[in-house]
Amino acid sequence: PESDQPSIPGMEEADPPKPARRTRLTEQEKAERKAERDRQRAAAKVQQRLDRIAAAAGRPVTLPAVLWRSGPGEISGVTELSLGDAVQQVHALIDDAGVLTIDSENTGYPIGHREHALRLVQLGNDTGVVVFDGQNPTHLAAVRELVDAAPAEHAHSAVHDLSELAYHGVVDPDTAWPKMLDTVIPAKLGDPQSTGSDPGLKKLAGAVLGDDAVAPAAEAGRDELWKAGGWLKETKIDTPVERSGWANAPIGETFVRYAAADVLDCAAVAKRLPWPAPHLLDRERSVEQQVAKVSLVGVKLDGRRVSALLEQEAEAMAAAAERVRAFGVEPGSDAQLGARLVELGASLPLTPKSGKPSVAKGVIERLRGAQGELGGLVDAYLDYSK
Repeated sequence: PESDQPSIPGMEEADPPKPARRTRLTEQEKAERKAERDRQRAAAKVQQRLDRIAAAAGRPVTLPAVLWRSGPGEISGVTELSLGDAVQQVHALIDDAGVLTIDSENTGYPIGHREHALRLVQLGNDTGVVVFDGQNPTHLAAVRELVDAAPAEHAHSAVHDLSELAYHGVVDPDTAWPKMLDTVIPAKLGDPQSTGSDPGLKKLAGAVLGDDAVAPAAEAGRDELWKAGGWLKETKIDTPVERSGWANAPIGETFVRYAAADVLDCAAVAKRLPWPAPHLLDRERSVEQQVAKVSLVGVKLDGRRVSALLEQEAEAMAAAAERVRAFGVEPGSDAQLGARLVELGASLPLTPKSGKPSVAKGVIERLRGAQGELGGLVDAYLDYSK
């Protein structure tokens, strides 16, 4: 119902305001707004990645810190120490075991590489381990004194760790090697089929220690951290440093626990492996000490000679490639090579997986010296391969 109240002058209902007409944006303004939206999305994506890394890295750790084997396959929490307390703790671990187990972590690049740097040094035994900052000169001085004080040492693949520490002035190789008992030696003599860096410590610990090994859980945490960062576990000399997890992983509980696991399991493995007879062990240790010098000082190369040989071989390879193409075969194409050889009368075995003619080196070499085009193609291909 209409109100009975009298109208008041000036209070009549006004027409609603008309909406403001939208201003057309210029092309430059549109581009600027898009660029701002892209910047915000990129910043949000970067922040999300940093949040994932922080969550996977765990609590930041101020080194030095001590960790303990707390049960089958388990490592205690990380306890930060003063440097003085850390040194005392390592002395206690040496006195307890009579031997010091050594390990280190670097940025994932070899000695001499521009991105090579020492990140962590771990000292301990099968029950406890202290982790030091590889970037702190005071820590490294303390590590040197502790290594010198140890009556005996363990490491797995000692060539890597002692060369690493010697390069950074942490150990004197002439005094460290005579005390070193590398667990790689009994592992390889115990399983003569193992080659190269196999068995790695993680694999060896799982086989020797079973459920007591702490490495599997520590390695799983490391893998989650690397995944969060989008980093590579296996780096090459040309891997960009931002892709290396070893160079970029934060010094947090996850990385420190991973580093500590190597010492705890290496020391435990050393107790369980069957060590060889003294004369065999002395022989292997002597050879290892000599070979290790290459890792530390490298091998001299005649750069001009190497360049000349590379140029010579490149020219020979190009010439051989043209000889292969003359037979209608593209160098590097196993399918084309196999088909053409069969056409020319060769009897080739079939590969189990593909069922195609095999062009494995051993198969092709048996055809060298054949008459006619078959022999010509075989000779050209083998020259190209060489």
